Amino acid sequence: MRELNLQTKDGKTPVVFMFSGQGSHYYHMACDLFESNPVFRETMFNLDEIAMGINGKSILKEIYHSEKTVKDWFDATIYTHPAIVMVEYAVAQTLAVAGVKPDLVLSTSMGSFAGAAVAGSYSIEESLTASIKQAEALSLSGVGMMIAIVEQVSLFHNTPELYENSQLGGVNFDGHFVITCTIEKGELIERFLRKQYKYQILNISTPFHSSLIDPSENNFMEFLRHTDWGLKSKKSDIPMVCCINGEIIDSIDMTYTWQAIRQPILFQKAFCQLEKKGKFHYIDVGPSGTLAAFVKYNVERQNAPQIVTTLSPRGSNQKRIQAAIDGYFERDLAQN
Repeated sequence: MRELNLQTKDGKTPVVFMFSGQGSHYYHMACDLFESNPVFRETMFNLDEIAMGINGKSILKEIYHSEKTVKDWFDATIYTHPAIVMVEYAVAQTLAVAGVKPDLVLSTSMGSFAGAAVAGSYSIEESLTASIKQAEALSLSGVGMMIAIVEQVSLFHNTPELYENSQLGGVNFDGHFVITCTIEKGELIERFLRKQYKYQILNISTPFHSSLIDPSENNFMEFLRHTDWGLKSKKSDIPMVCCINGEIIDSIDMTYTWQAIRQPILFQKAFCQLEKKGKFHYIDVGPSGTLAAFVKYNVERQNAPQIVTTLSPRGSNQKRIQAAIDGYFERDLAQN
């Protein structure tokens, strides 16, 4: 595990950028930023050109589909995978132009693509390309479903209806875990949960974080083998908090992004390991503020760190971005 230097150049609290994965997305993500913020808009156009050069598909056209709304189901992985990368990276670039840069990067699941680019391990062209190729490979695994359950994870381990029909996909905080299963098994699980438990079917059609995606692994690895960068371990400019094992790492190769979507998400473990090292200022650059919410549930209210959400399905995102910028420069002002 990398030893962190908690001293920043300005003497203020180190900043963590957080990148969420599948499930945090929706149609018309950051549409107000796309319309009004020139940095965000230009970044999105540039990334869409890269995407179209890979497989001819415009991700922008799908994200801002004229016949879709925020409430419509957006689960085609071939689009959602790169869409999340593009939005998160564009937010990070918008903040960077304003002088807001991270001291650490924390990513969950396929948020690792944008996270790796911002951390400096890979170029955004390489990360976006790999995300699209991974999405194409995942078509070999068929469809499945993921369910977030608002209970202690012990419910999974102690309940045959769950552990016999699904796999544990992640633990986010006490009282919240995610399972992955086939559509058929999901119907059985829903009948069980509906009786007494709170749960949510995630906006996902690929059975991430389970052995159900194993048929796709060789196809993705074959793509990486035919690049001159995919299998090379690259040192990052910024330390990365790993939600696979909870450690802090400073180099990866692109196979990391496969493990990030295959292994359970251990957000709670990673966050708690990080918090033991000191005080941090968290900026969630994901589409929904998902990880910001997870942070809040992992700490006692009186000890809550500084947490900022940049995007929300409810809009007002330019104001959120400005608040993130203001908060960055004003953090711990009273203590300095």
